[in-house]
Amino acid sequence: MKKPLLCLCLAGISLISAAQQFSLLKDINPGPASSNVCYLTNAGNYLFFAASNGINGMELWKTDGTESGTAMIKDIKPGSASSSIGYLTRVNHTLFFVANNGPAGTELWKSDGTSDGTVMVSDIRPGSMGSNPSSLAALNGVLYFAADDGLNGVELWKSDGTAAGTTLVKDINPLSAGSNPQFLTNANGVLYFAANNGSKGVELWKSDGTATGTVLLKDISPGATSGFPSSLVAVGNTLFFAATDGIKGTELWKSDGTTGGTILLEDIWPGPGDSYPFCMKNIDGQLFFAADNGTKGNELWKSDGTTAGTLLIKDVWPGIESGSAGNYSQLLNKLIFTGNDGVSGYTTWESDGSAEGTKVATIGTSGNMSELAETDNNIFASILESNAGRELWAANYSAVLPLQMFEFTGWLSDNDALLSWKTGNELNTDQFLIERNTNGSSNYKVVGSVKSANTSGIHSYVFRDAGISSFDTGVIHYRLKQTDQDGRFSYSKVVSLTIKAKYKAVLFPNPAATRVDINITAKHNEKLQCRVFDNGGRLVIQQSILLTNGTNGFDIDITRLSSGVFYLTLQSNTINEQWQFVKQ
Repeated sequence: MKKPLLCLCLAGISLISAAQQFSLLKDINPGPASSNVCYLTNAGNYLFFAASNGINGMELWKTDGTESGTAMIKDIKPGSASSSIGYLTRVNHTLFFVANNGPAGTELWKSDGTSDGTVMVSDIRPGSMGSNPSSLAALNGVLYFAADDGLNGVELWKSDGTAAGTTLVKDINPLSAGSNPQFLTNANGVLYFAANNGSKGVELWKSDGTATGTVLLKDISPGATSGFPSSLVAVGNTLFFAATDGIKGTELWKSDGTTGGTILLEDIWPGPGDSYPFCMKNIDGQLFFAADNGTKGNELWKSDGTTAGTLLIKDVWPGIESGSAGNYSQLLNKLIFTGNDGVSGYTTWESDGSAEGTKVATIGTSGNMSELAETDNNIFASILESNAGRELWAANYSAVLPLQMFEFTGWLSDNDALLSWKTGNELNTDQFLIERNTNGSSNYKVVGSVKSANTSGIHSYVFRDAGISSFDTGVIHYRLKQTDQDGRFSYSKVVSLTIKAKYKAVLFPNPAATRVDINITAKHNEKLQCRVFDNGGRLVIQQSILLTNGTNGFDIDITRLSSGVFYLTLQSNTINEQWQFVKQ
């Protein structure tokens, strides 16, 4: 049986030249030496990543897309040693990651993008051994991960970003060195992962964040043998993964979160052969992955969740040789991956899900790329050039769209959303579809269209989406789908608008001596997070309140605070409020 290729940097992705290219953003480690830029992580307007400037080792960096705005955030392990940055994961407005400062070993850290705000969350396993957190995943505003506290072995943990709020979820395998949770994935608000409880082998589990709600979902390979679920990925409301039932080999499975709905989707390599689906990627609601059907080698596949819709897209390297080597990334609405057609070697390929649309990509430089990441404003890549080493490169969206998209912005006007965009050099352009998302998933709904001018020159467009303030959400996301007359299309960046909820909130007295009182008239039942920060930005008080529909009143005890200026924030799904008050 063939073994799967690793979905990592198996080979550099050779980018071919194009009229519009990525450009070197900053030579972090000057000269031909590499900064080894990696772990590119989107944080809205910023990109976080790990890199070495040749002096400080691999540390945490960020960029706003400019050379001057590309800088190391903090030298966590001072000097030339590396802090072993990894598992960068964004939860709301906080970046969580794993790092080793030396004395505490490898532990869980967080960053707000500033040096002072880059701190260890909790010393889960005191001493230099460290708890070695891994497989970080965000779920409902909380971080979940695997860690070893030195007592329970490697088990499932969660964190709200505070030491007190970093806790063991469940000791799944209490009689051994741990259940070793892996492949943690958020699918439709449920955490899925692979774990071993000591009697069933490595199987599929799910959790709602509580001990009682952390349960074995299905014993895929019955008994003590393991089903080995891996490569978990969510597409809409469906979880896809690779596993074996002990009869069919490692194949493509799916789950709707129920035992009965966790089923083998397709036996790609019929019989006991292993197709080893890997590098699974959700591209705008469609699953892409690599697999081997026994006659074509590892090639590019897709699935819509049905047997009939699970198809080989293209035999990139015709015959038994493998043409899909991994490094799957998303660039707008397309898959970018490492391909080898047997003639040109490992190069960058792109795919829109069709055989004719799976081809050598027409973006980039003459260097080798291993990672792609998009923020709200830019596209970033880790590219290796012979004269610069592996460094951080960037391109704006107009470099890859079929037309020049100079800007796309949005703002609130009374109860409506106003969207504005400006284009240039339109050619063969048909229309712009305005798509809206209200729940932060990958599913967008078309809410309107605007016919394009389809002429040379600069063109400005405006679209009004009426009545969005009535939506029961705090943030609404918009994007443009630009379609050509020949049917081709591409997407713009995403514009996010924060909706001011219809609530009333009052703080009194101000100044205050012993407490501040809060009155809130809420729309419905929800959990409210209350946080008080001092004038230096340090969190000094935190508490949760359960609001009910109607008028709510509560107080915050400030007797232990010293005199001075403080800031109170109130946050929920529909409330985002900040006050300044004075403690007498």
